[in-house]
Amino acid sequence: KKKHLQLRIPMLQNGLPKRSKKHIYALSLWKQESYKLFRVQKGIWLILLFVFLQWYSHQDQLYISMEQHQWMSYMDKLAGPANEEKDAFLQAQDTYYRDLHDQYEQIQQCYLQGSLTLQQKQTMLIPIENQLYGEQAFQNIKEYYAYIKQDPHREALISYGYEYLFFQDSTNLIPALLILLFVILTLSNIVCYDYEQHRDRLIFSTKLGKQSVWKVKLMLALLCGVCFSVIAISFDVWKIHQTYGFSSLHASITSLTQFSMLPPEITILQFIIFTWFCKLFAITCAICLLFGLSSILRQQMYVLIFASLIILLPLLFTSMKLSFLNNFSLLPAFDIANVIKDKHMIVPCFTATFYGSLSVYAIYLTFRKET
Repeated sequence: KKKHLQLRIPMLQNGLPKRSKKHIYALSLWKQESYKLFRVQKGIWLILLFVFLQWYSHQDQLYISMEQHQWMSYMDKLAGPANEEKDAFLQAQDTYYRDLHDQYEQIQQCYLQGSLTLQQKQTMLIPIENQLYGEQAFQNIKEYYAYIKQDPHREALISYGYEYLFFQDSTNLIPALLILLFVILTLSNIVCYDYEQHRDRLIFSTKLGKQSVWKVKLMLALLCGVCFSVIAISFDVWKIHQTYGFSSLHASITSLTQFSMLPPEITILQFIIFTWFCKLFAITCAICLLFGLSSILRQQMYVLIFASLIILLPLLFTSMKLSFLNNFSLLPAFDIANVIKDKHMIVPCFTATFYGSLSVYAIYLTFRKET
């Protein structure tokens, strides 16, 4: 029977018009593998569940402190590159706070000299103290503006949204765990399904099935990975935009003091795209490892167990503040902004080399075993 199938399938291939053969096969394979992944293996329900979890976790609004409100109020006048008008505004504010301090000292001296009673002193000092409440925010603004003036590429901006996007666990570590978990759940059976249903003998007995089916599966898996990452970052961007907005996306990344060591020609938008590509690299590595494990183990349960141990366990240890597996996890790729800020560039280089090599070997194993 196997021999009969091997003979019949090439006969059907030869009977197709030569021009449309590749197109028809490619379209058929994409439809077949998409149906198996999204309908038979319930992949579409896992994607919808991921969307729901992201939506639910982003329902709470970000808290804006009084200091942040003051900073945002100053940025209404100071946002953008430094200029003389902004210098004059800061000088006027500096004079205003010096005058308040002078009034405060005069009232204290009058009280010490006996010209004022305690009640009179308190009544006069309360409004001055209220006006001096924003002085610390102004001093921070002055320091930041002095930093901005050091490089013409820099611009004054509201940095809280970018800091939340780049440095918070809620936008890096937690989404990393969720994305990798759902990637494993969704794709752990994309290869094993054919082995468990004993379809591999038929699929790989044909010239088409030797590599083309695996390529379509890999492309679908990568598209799923991109889909999960886009969903995760979209909800983060939406939440931050609602609270802080995204001003000066085309300003230099060095406008954020945490990245003063980077080349000033890099814009904030370019850096956001770079961090997203780093996350895509981590997801791609996880998918390649899934394919390698699936081609060796050929059973979904074993793939789930070993993929969780290799991919998720180091991230789980990190979330519990156990850092001994940090260098052997995909966390540096998901949290690249923090790594750059802390100047630990050897860590992402090691991660890229280690997981990149492991992924290439996993894909080599997968395609070699089926050729």
